[in-house]
Parts: sequence; C-alpha cells; structure tokens
Amino acid sequence: MAININPTGIFENYEYSPNGTTNLASTKEGFYIPVDDLDLPNGNTFNTNEANEALATADHRKLLWGILDAYFTSIDAQADQPEKMTISRSNFQAITGDKLRRSYTVNFDFDIGDFEVDAES
Repeated sequence: MAININPTGIFENYEYSPNGTTNLASTKEGFYIPVDDLDLPNGNTFNTNEANEALATADHRKLLWGILDAYFTSIDAQADQPEKMTISRSNFQAITGDKLRRSYTVNFDFDIGDFEVDAES
C-alpha cells in the first residue's frame, strides 16, 4: 500500500492558494501561511510543487517539517519562552552512509479536567 504524502492525506479540505486570495473551493474558515515563510534548514525550501495538493509532487511531510522548524526557530530566538508548551530539536544524526535524521519534540501542559492547553502565567 502506498503512503499518501499529499497534504490531503492529513487535511481533507487542504487547499493551496498561489496568491493568498480567497478563491478557494472551500468556504470554511482556515488559516494561510505563505510558502516562503517555511524556509527549512541548510537552505532547503518548501516550494509550490510540494504545497499544491493538485500536483503529484505534493508532500505533507515537508509541510510538517517546515511548520515544526519555523516554530522551533521562532521560539528558540525569544528571550521569554513559553513554559506550558515547549519544543526541542535534535542535531542531525547519521542513520546510514548517506541519510540523516532529525527529531522534534513538542510538549504541552494540560488541565486534567478539560484538556485545554494551560495558559502561560
């Protein structure tokens, strides 16, 4: 069985917008992150061919990598960091002669009763 790496494999109503307009098929409320904002380590970029769910080259894995790395980079640069949500990133680790791996860990503190993310004090 092939793994569906298209963003629609995770987000059923995912739609790519080439210009940030509301000319989308969905009328649902959503959010927009410019592709250019998802710069990845070592000069890699998340490009339109990977973002556009209509193309065979769409890849939700790189989308997630971009989002995680953007969160890590932004939070790591802040003097006052959240305490109720933390994110960490490992160094690249060699897993074979020509392959590397990097891990991200995100932790959230929750109230027991309602499972809402704890407010920062």
